[in-house]
Amino acid sequence: MKRSIRLACLLSLLAATGAAHAAGTVQLSWMQPEQFTDIGPGPADRTRHLALLSQHLQGLGRQLPENQNLVLEVLDVDLAGRVEWLAQDQLRVLRDNGDGPRIKLRWRLLAGTSTLQSGEAWLSDLSWRDTPARQGELPHERQLIERWFQTTFVTP
Repeated sequence: MKRSIRLACLLSLLAATGAAHAAGTVQLSWMQPEQFTDIGPGPADRTRHLALLSQHLQGLGRQLPENQNLVLEVLDVDLAGRVEWLAQDQLRVLRDNGDGPRIKLRWRLLAGTSTLQSGEAWLSDLSWRDTPARQGELPHERQLIERWFQTTFVTP
């Protein structure tokens, strides 16, 4: 029993090491985030949201082949919903009025110094309210980014 647990742990460690070694990278730039349409109501929210989206994008980059680098510039972010005052607190309210997440990107996929693909995209999803949201913060935005990444780089 102990041997099979050790073997499973060792195989998991080797798989994780191999996956980490075979991963591509994301070089991320936030272009004038202070000018973004809506990245959060206050400085702490904006910092947290940028960090969360950065972490998500970096994680997706691990799906790229080892020699590939995604150079990504985020030009604008408009989070799902609107911030409204409720008593003395601000609350993000999600309504069915077409106020879904939107993210504008410019990107280049490189292999070494060669450009494999490049483009600019406005990510949006008009049916964002029909898709079950994931748990955690910014679920609609993370889902939007992941769908774009999968269709553009993983299964083009």
